[in-house]
Amino acid sequence: MHCNFTCTNEYISFKRKCWNWNNNPESKLNVNVRSGGINGTVALRIGSVSNYPSLEFGIENDYDAMIKTFGNDLKIYAGNWRSIGAVATENHAIYFHTSKIGSPYWSIKLTTSLCFQIHSF
Repeated sequence: MHCNFTCTNEYISFKRKCWNWNNNPESKLNVNVRSGGINGTVALRIGSVSNYPSLEFGIENDYDAMIKTFGNDLKIYAGNWRSIGAVATENHAIYFHTSKIGSPYWSIKLTTSLCFQIHSF
């Protein structure tokens, strides 16, 4: 399936539905924004009320992945409740994986504790 879209400096406008998830769920969306610079470059923006830029995905510097929110909280859920108050029927968890130079174990969960380095601006 072909997509017609328009690109400006940082936005892509889709003219019609580009992916049919039922027929090809493995379709990839590849957005090349090149180097992100020190402030980052947005590749995908999700807007909320009045198209407020609530969530952005992009590139910072040359290779670092970036997830941003603007004046909003970021809530991460594991499992699919669909509505508040619905009873969970399975246990779910959120896993964070990272790599260390020389280690082949990047895809194995190495710890159950979670540590964040907090940066305040």
